Amino acid sequence: MRITQSDYQTLASAIYRSAQGAETLSEYVDQHGLTAKRWRWMLLWRAKRVGILRDGFIESLYTYCDDENIDTALRQITGTRKVGSE
Repeated sequence: MRITQSDYQTLASAIYRSAQGAETLSEYVDQHGLTAKRWRWMLLWRAKRVGILRDGFIESLYTYCDDENIDTALRQITGTRKVGSE
């Protein structure tokens, strides 16, 4: 995983806080028919939108990470699997 430990901890804290009051993965999939990946990224953008993550945090990740690196961290934080890895 390419994300720094400090940024990983910030991201994990934000995702946990963002998930409070949000739909669970099974509710999200059942109600919207979308994937676990979409749910993970919804939690990330929700954290940004409601101000849990500081302005510019996500953008700063992209200075040294790509979507795959960020999604790997999100999978580890949420305990979900990569599509096709069953």
